[in-house]
Amino acid sequence: MIVDKGFVQRATHHLSLGLARAPLPAEGAGPVAADAPLALLAMAGQARRFIRSALPDRFDPPQESRDDRPLVSDAARGLLQAIKPTTGTTELAIADLMEKRRLRLHPFDLPALASFVKAYAEQLGESAIAFASSEGEKEPQTNDFFDASVIDETNWIAASPARKSTFIRTLRTQDPARARDIVQAGFAGQQAPARVKVLQAFAVGLARDDIPFLESLAGDRAPSVRTLAEQLLSRLPGTPAYAARLTDVMSRLTLVYSGLLRRRAEIRIEYPATINEWQRPGWLFEILEGLPLDGLAKGLGISVDEMAAAAQKADRLSIALARQAIVEQRFSLAASLLATDGEDLELLLSSEGPDLDLLADPAIGGCFAEAVLRPETWQTLPQAGFFDRLYRRLRRPLPETTLAGLARLPVWQVPVPATRADDAAAILLALVPLVTPGYRPLLRQALAGLPLASSHRPKLVVDLFDELAPPVKPEAT
Repeated sequence: MIVDKGFVQRATHHLSLGLARAPLPAEGAGPVAADAPLALLAMAGQARRFIRSALPDRFDPPQESRDDRPLVSDAARGLLQAIKPTTGTTELAIADLMEKRRLRLHPFDLPALASFVKAYAEQLGESAIAFASSEGEKEPQTNDFFDASVIDETNWIAASPARKSTFIRTLRTQDPARARDIVQAGFAGQQAPARVKVLQAFAVGLARDDIPFLESLAGDRAPSVRTLAEQLLSRLPGTPAYAARLTDVMSRLTLVYSGLLRRRAEIRIEYPATINEWQRPGWLFEILEGLPLDGLAKGLGISVDEMAAAAQKADRLSIALARQAIVEQRFSLAASLLATDGEDLELLLSSEGPDLDLLADPAIGGCFAEAVLRPETWQTLPQAGFFDRLYRRLRRPLPETTLAGLARLPVWQVPVPATRADDAAAILLALVPLVTPGYRPLLRQALAGLPLASSHRPKLVVDLFDELAPPVKPEAT
C-alpha cells in the first residue's frame, strides 16, 4: 500500500483539527476502508519518518569568537570554580583585573560561571560577550563591537558602550575640545544607549564651549539623550536652564547669622513637604548636582570658603557641597567639608549619577584618595560597604601613600573577637582589590587570625589576585 506525501500532509492537518470535526478522507490511500482512520494515521506516521525535510535556502553558521586573549592559568581556573563569582563588588574587581591583564575564561567554565559572565562580559572579552548574548536565546546574537587591547581615536566608535564612555571620559580630562570633536563626528550613527553613555562623559570638563553641541541635541530622536543634554545645560552658567535651576535652589537656602561678639553664618534648608527625613540626602544631591560652587556662593553673597563653613551645621548640605568640590577637583575643600569618621564619605560615594565617574581616572582618583580619605584619622576600619563603594568609584588600588597610612593603623594588631569574625572577614575581602600586591601579606596575616569558616572565601580571593597579578619579585643583585 502506498501512502503519498500529499496524504501525509492532509492527515496531519486533519489530526490537528480533530477527527470529529474534520473526518479523515480515504483518497490517495489505496484500498484501505474509509472507516479505518487509526490505520490511516498509523501509515501516515510511518511515512513521515521517510520524508526528508527541505533544505534551507540559506545557511549562516554561527560567527566564531575572535577572542585572542590568553586563557587564565589552571590554578586560576580552580580558584574561580571554588569562589563561584556572581555579581558583587569582588566579582567586578576580578573582571577588571582580567581585563587589565588581557585574560579570558576557559570556554568550559563559562556555563558554570554564567551569572559572573553575563554581569561583566565586556571586561571578560569576546568569548564572554558571545556566551552572554547567546545564553537563553534560540540563536546567538552577533555584536557590532569588538574587544581591542587599546581603544584610541581610530577604533573607539566600534568599541562597547562602556569602553566608549571610558575613553571619552578619559580624553575629556586631558583635552575636552578634542573629545567633543570626536564625539560630534560619530554621535548620530550610534544607538541610543551608546549615545547616553558617551554623553554622560561630558560631565567631566563641562564648559561653555560645549553649549552649541548640547543645544543641538534638543532634536535628538531619543528622549533619554534629550533629557541628559538638558541636565548638562542646566549646569552651565549663562544658559536659561542654569538660571532657572539656580533660582529654584536659592529659594530653598537661607543664610542666617548667630552670635553677638563673633557672628557665625549658617545655611538653613527648606525641604519640600513631601520629602521624608531619610530622603533628604538624596534630594540635596539631586538639586545641587553639577551646580558650580562659585555660583552657589555668589547667590548667597559670600565666598566659597565662607559657604563651606556655614554648611557644616546644615543637615547633609556639607556632603552635597563636598560632592561638587570633588567634581571640580577641589579636593582640599572637599576634605574640609567631610567628617573624618568615614560616614559622610560613605554617603557621598553611594550617591547616584555619573558625576563621580571621573574618579576612575588614575590621576584624579589618586589625588582624591590622598586628600580626602585620610586613613590616619580613622579610629577603626570602616565597614565593608564603604570599601565596596570606594572600589566601584576608583576601579583600581589605592595610592601607595594612602595604603601606607592604612597599614599603620593600630587596628591591625588588635585581636578580633569571635563575634566580629564575619564582619572582619567581609572588610578584609572588600580591601583585596584596593591594595597593591605588596600589601596582600598584611591581609593574609589578618585573615590567619580568623576562623576558617569566616576567612575561607577571602583567602581564596587573595590567592586568585596573586595568581592573576602576581607580586613583582625584586631582581637579584
